[in-house]
Amino acid sequence: MILNLFFPLWMILYFNPLFIFISLIVNIAIDTAIVAFFVKRTNLHLINLKSNIVKTIVLGFVADITGGVLLIFIYGIPNFRITYFEIWGNPLSILVHSLAILFVGVLIFLFNMLNYRSSELLKTDVVKLSLLLAVITMPYTFLISSSLFN
Repeated sequence: MILNLFFPLWMILYFNPLFIFISLIVNIAIDTAIVAFFVKRTNLHLINLKSNIVKTIVLGFVADITGGVLLIFIYGIPNFRITYFEIWGNPLSILVHSLAILFVGVLIFLFNMLNYRSSELLKTDVVKLSLLLAVITMPYTFLISSSLFN
């Protein structure tokens, strides 16, 4: 989930294993910290949600990959002129990338709603936690152009 805050989609093209490893560790730490913070505020026991945290991380990756695949599909549409190289040079490109971020955020929210529905959290707490995870961990780096690094 937070992986894309730390790891823009186009970085896959350069495949730096160290950077990917660091991004994964940061992702796990931030997702766990968000859930732990929320659990502490609701006076629950974190030990009861360990399996949910693992699912949160995995489902976050699934949501991010789904958004990335969607963008790659859109990049392949002929004459559409949407690329990861120069996102900010085209208003339509900004809109498409922003909608992809929102789409992933909705997926993160829905996945976490399903993940935590059978936990000991109240339904209102499940909604709050799912929304918190979605807003904080949306892949905002979908808006980083690779042209910044050339």
